Amino acid sequence: MVADSDKQTFQRIAYALYARFSALWQSRAFLFPTAAIAGVPNVGKSINPKGIDLSRANILVIRSDALGDSILTLPFLRALKRQLPRARVTLAVAKPWKVFFESLHVVDEVIDYPFSADKWKATSRVFGALATGFKILRKKQFEVVINPRWDADFHDAFLLAFFSFAPNRIAFFEKATPWKCAANRGLDRFYTHVVSDSGTRHEVARSFQLLKALGLDSIPEDQFLGLISIADRFPPATLDLDPAWAGCQLIGIFPGVQDSAKQWRLDHFVECAKRLLERKPVRFLALGTGREARHCQEFCQALPGVSLNLSGRTELPRLAGILRCCSAVVSCDSGGAHLAGALDVPVVVLFSHRPGADPDSSISPERFQPLGEKVVVLQPPPAPAELTPQTGESPVNLIPPRQVAQAVLSLI
Repeated sequence: MVADSDKQTFQRIAYALYARFSALWQSRAFLFPTAAIAGVPNVGKSINPKGIDLSRANILVIRSDALGDSILTLPFLRALKRQLPRARVTLAVAKPWKVFFESLHVVDEVIDYPFSADKWKATSRVFGALATGFKILRKKQFEVVINPRWDADFHDAFLLAFFSFAPNRIAFFEKATPWKCAANRGLDRFYTHVVSDSGTRHEVARSFQLLKALGLDSIPEDQFLGLISIADRFPPATLDLDPAWAGCQLIGIFPGVQDSAKQWRLDHFVECAKRLLERKPVRFLALGTGREARHCQEFCQALPGVSLNLSGRTELPRLAGILRCCSAVVSCDSGGAHLAGALDVPVVVLFSHRPGADPDSSISPERFQPLGEKVVVLQPPPAPAELTPQTGESPVNLIPPRQVAQAVLSLI
C-alpha cells in the first residue's frame, strides 16, 4: 500500500510535469520551425491575393472563439457574400455553434471543430485544429482563408488557417495590441498577409477593415443593425408555462457567465427581479448553458413560483425562439446578450469595464457592445482601481440592482 505522503509527492511531480507540458503547448514554440518554413507575411493595409479571381474564390472564414464573437461576425459574412455573390464562402466555428449558424443561411457551408473555452485544455485544441486542418480543410482546397479576430488568438485559429494549405491566409497584425503581441508572438508567420489596423473600433467595424484591405467596400455604421439582425430566422417558441403566468411579461435572465471577472452577483440578480415584480406583472426565465446551471438553479430557488429554470436544456436555435418570447433580457457581457441583441430583443447588458479605462480592452463596450434595436449598456462608476477595494470583487458588482431594474423598465 502506498503511504499518503508518497501519494502527495507523486501528485506534486505529476502536476509539475503536466504544467510544463501545458506551458509548452500554450507557447506553441514547437511550431515555430514549421512557421519559419512558411516565410514572412506581407504586412500592410491592403491585400493582393495571388493567383485567384476573388469574385469566384473558395473562401474560408475562421471564427474559432466564443458565441458572442461569432455573432459579431455576421455583418462581415453578409457583406462579403453580397459583394462576392459568386464566391463560395465557408464558415468554421466551434462545434456547439454549428447548427445555429447553419440555420441562418448566411454562408454556403458551415464546418465545425472541437472547441474548449478552458485555456488549460490547449492540448486538445491543438490536436483538434490539426485534425480538422488535415482531414477537412486541406481537401476543400480553399484559396483564401480569413481570420477576422483582431485580439489575441487563444483558440488556435492560426493552426486551422495554416493547415488548410490555402495560398492566401489573412489575419490582423500580431502587434495590434500589447497583449496580443505577448500571447501570439511569432504567429504572424502562419499567415501570408497580415493587416495592420490600430485605433479603437467596435468589432463589427474592425472586421470591415479586412473588406477594405481586400479592395471591397466597407459598410457604414448605420447599416450594421440590418446586417446583424436574425429575428426573421427564429419565430417565438411555444412554451409550456404555468397558466397563472398568463398576461405576464417574460424577462430573460442570464445569471451566470463563464468569465468570473464579468460576473454580477447572484443576489443582485435576485434583488433586481424583486424590484421588477413590485412594478410590473413579470415572470423570469433563467437561461444559460450547463456550466451556468448552478446560477440559474439558485436564482429560481430564490424566486419560487415566478421563475423557470431552462439552463442547459436548450440548443441555440431553441434558445433563440425562447428569447423572441421575452419582453427584455438582462445579462452580463456574454453570448446570450449578443444573441438577444441580434434577435432585436431589448437587452440590458452589464459590463465590468469602467468608463475611462482602456477602450481596447477585451471587456470594453466600445469594442464588444451587443448590436440591436434596443440595447442598454451599464458600467460601474469610474475609479482608478481595477477591483472594488472592499471585497476584491469585479467592478461590475458596483452596478446597483436598482439601476438595472430601472433600465429594464425603460425598455418594457
